[in-house]
Amino acid sequence: MTQPWWAPQDTVIPKMTHPLSSAWDQPDMTKVLIDDKHAVMDQKTFDELLEYSTSVPTAVYEGKAWKRQSGDTWFLCWYDYSEIPGSCDIKARKVLLV
Repeated sequence: MTQPWWAPQDTVIPKMTHPLSSAWDQPDMTKVLIDDKHAVMDQKTFDELLEYSTSVPTAVYEGKAWKRQSGDTWFLCWYDYSEIPGSCDIKARKVLLV
């Protein structure tokens, strides 16, 4: 799957389509606005993200998202497409709550 023609690169979290994704609970990621530095979301969406501040989630597949704290800063992280077959990249953006 490629990103929509209108979306700047790295600003769209892919939809989870992997069979294991049915066991992963995360908010509707279309409610999160992403640019090249930030992820803007409301408190409810933020609270629904699982926290992985000292590790990363297992079962790696595109679209899986979580939050991570580093110092006083929260980040939205997600597994994204990779040019390496069978792999995923990890993307991250600083969280801004509205």
